[in-house]
Amino acid sequence: MSIEVRVENQEAVIYIDKLGPMVTGKFKGVVRDLANMSKARMKGIIAGFSRTGKLQRSVVIEETENEFTIYPTAYYAAAVDQGVKPHDIYPVEARALVFWKPAERKYVFTKRVRHPGFEGKHYIAETADWVSRIAGQMLRKVRA
Repeated sequence: MSIEVRVENQEAVIYIDKLGPMVTGKFKGVVRDLANMSKARMKGIIAGFSRTGKLQRSVVIEETENEFTIYPTAYYAAAVDQGVKPHDIYPVEARALVFWKPAERKYVFTKRVRHPGFEGKHYIAETADWVSRIAGQMLRKVRA
């Protein structure tokens, strides 16, 4: 019986291997607790850099027969986790991009904006590393 933690497709996956019928209920309960703690941990990491809380609120747990998957559902989650290279942004459904410049107290209209890019926050891998460390301690509690 073991717990495997991996990062897969922008998700932290807790995989339960070789469940015996005698420990399934207790073991699965402990792993469910671990999944809930992992979700709270991921939300806590995100809270350290999130301005709106939308990414934090999007974190969910998906349960199947032998694994729990913790991941954010926000469409921009992968970009925040892995970062973005510098790139140009162009209007798609309009002729110009429009934004407010508070210092000049006016709207700016432009055909292109240069996004400077940013380094990723790596919150999914950080959560998976934390789960890997904690999982062993929780397994010992089940076996005791």
